[in-house]
Amino acid sequence: MSLKHFWHLVVDLKQLNDNEKNIEVIADNDTLTIKGVAERNKGKNSMMIDFSQTFAFGEKILKDKITKKRDGDKYVIIVPVED
Repeated sequence: MSLKHFWHLVVDLKQLNDNEKNIEVIADNDTLTIKGVAERNKGKNSMMIDFSQTFAFGEKILKDKITKKRDGDKYVIIVPVED
């Protein structure tokens, strides 16, 4: 097993109440799913935002080495995969 490369995925937090706690990251073998949910209220109107995106890398994800960090209004997920 050797580290091949990293994938950098970025989520814009503006639509998710600017809160990284509204993001869930699930890794399984060679796939990674990012889920986000938030409720936005503007006056009498409310809107629910709910999304899910799955990425298939074709290479094994090193789950214990995934890092997640906030950078301004972006949530950066760094996914290492092995050779």
